[in-house]
Amino acid sequence: MNNARWPTATLDPIRRARVLAAAMPGGFVEAVLDVPYARAWAWLTDLEHSVPAFDRRVDRLRITARRPDPDGVAEAISFVATRHRLPLAFTARLEEGLCVMRARGRAFVVVMAAVPEGADRTRYAQLEAAPLPGGRLLQRHFVRDVQHDLQGIRAQLSR
Repeated sequence: MNNARWPTATLDPIRRARVLAAAMPGGFVEAVLDVPYARAWAWLTDLEHSVPAFDRRVDRLRITARRPDPDGVAEAISFVATRHRLPLAFTARLEEGLCVMRARGRAFVVVMAAVPEGADRTRYAQLEAAPLPGGRLLQRHFVRDVQHDLQGIRAQLSR
């Protein structure tokens, strides 16, 4: 048997978010934040505090379970986000620079991605989509939401 190693290709978190955005039409935003990556990513992934602070549609987010993902690279998180007083159950995969959140039944997907942009800045991307038949009809709504979320993120991180 030949022990030759196959070449591998990897994508950074922003490029992975771009691929997901191409596959799931929705709202996608990409921008540079004027804060170091470590600070931005630590705040963004404090989901119980950051999401309700920047997303006007989320009143509350409560994590119900956390465990290491079997792949050893990520963390699996379960949470309930309350939107307009309606609880919505999510699962999330959180790894360095990438968080993919899916509502029960995959009716709604949110992706947050970040990479360092030099020493003092962070490139950030966010996707919101409904990857079900008819989800494209919500695209304009998702575009407005991610733009508003980006404004909220910038406001929170500038404090």
